[in-house]
Amino acid sequence: MRLNFAIFAQGARILGDGGLDIYNPITDLSARVFPAVHAEAAVIVNFLPGDTEEHELAVSINSGYKKDCIEPYKAKISATDLPDASVGHVVYLKDVTFEQPGEYKVEVSIDGEILSTQSFIVRQADGACPMPEGGCERK
Repeated sequence: MRLNFAIFAQGARILGDGGLDIYNPITDLSARVFPAVHAEAAVIVNFLPGDTEEHELAVSINSGYKKDCIEPYKAKISATDLPDASVGHVVYLKDVTFEQPGEYKVEVSIDGEILSTQSFIVRQADGACPMPEGGCERK
């Protein structure tokens, strides 16, 4: 399959006409405490027309110090029902865990070959505190 694009975002949905509605692409995140858990996100992939074979799609999010921030996602996909149209897939992610601030990468692979890598930054938010029993005091 030939990849048209891959985007890491807050969410997305496939419209009735086959188009994609993508919410808030992610280029950076911030958190007050770590490890930080991002409750919901999505990886949106779109493939160019012309391929009718079945392939294995894999998605991972990792960093230099922790290989996987999510359980690695793998699925069999094909475009046999729409050989002349681009095909979109939305991979919904739950509880993406970031151990510490730094650079992370979303990788999209087809049949074991990495076709897309998107980097993003997770930052320590200003005013962060370790959440003592009384909570954070704002100044």
